[in-house]
Amino acid sequence: MYRKVLVPTDGSEHALKAANYAIELARLKPGTEITLLLVHQPYVPLDIEAPFVAYREELEKYGEDMMAKTAAVFEKAGIKVEKVFKWGDPGTEIAEFANNRGFDLIVMGTRGAGALTGLLLGSVARKVVHLAQCPVFLVK
Repeated sequence: MYRKVLVPTDGSEHALKAANYAIELARLKPGTEITLLLVHQPYVPLDIEAPFVAYREELEKYGEDMMAKTAAVFEKAGIKVEKVFKWGDPGTEIAEFANNRGFDLIVMGTRGAGALTGLLLGSVARKVVHLAQCPVFLVK
């Protein structure tokens, strides 16, 4: 069974569905460590830094709100979670974080856009599946 589970979140409906699956896993094995991870891809305007600072602060606030929304689902179920916020490419950061911290499982939502969309546009879930060293459970 899994003892360290990573649940990437963006506050979306798909991420909340994944959180509910992680809750069920944690209920099967009390003591399971759950970590929520929210990754924002940075945007840096080339001409002016001041708007970027305000934009970054807004994203951080939004991230805190999304993290709190997802953490509340776990807390309601009586499960404690660690909350982590990172900047970077979401797929890469999620996989590297899981690999570096020795997670046994990643449970994450996917929008289920289909094979052609994933092939043409790329996908966070696709990247995580390819880069992560642990199993990845995708919730649609």
